[in-house]
Amino acid sequence: MEKVRYNDGEIRLMVNDDPNRVISFNPEDIGFINRYFELCDFIERKQAEYLKEAAEIDKLEKGRERRGFRLYQTMCEDIKGQIDYVFGEGTSKAFFGDSIRLDMFEQFLSGIVPYVQKARADKMRPYLEQKAGGVL
Repeated sequence: MEKVRYNDGEIRLMVNDDPNRVISFNPEDIGFINRYFELCDFIERKQAEYLKEAAEIDKLEKGRERRGFRLYQTMCEDIKGQIDYVFGEGTSKAFFGDSIRLDMFEQFLSGIVPYVQKARADKMRPYLEQKAGGVL
């Protein structure tokens, strides 16, 4: 019997060349794209909340450092949870391990965004070309 392999557009990325730390996603899957945009909206919405709370913490005379640390940890855990929602359970553990640093999210998203942008551009190209040609 011949083997048939379905190429569904899945991207598999190995973290730090470690085969036990693989992140996979399909930027052509509309479900993934919807969750990805939900993550973008979540980060934008929560950033405003976090900044407001940070401003309140800055006004404190006592406990500022402790409250600031708790806010920082909450921000990181919230974003990790959303990353697991978008990319699948265990993704944040595979990429970040037990680390809690805000810059790690920028690194993660910087590595993912080009794949999403390319897939979306490829999907939109036929429509944009039609519009440019006056068909739409």
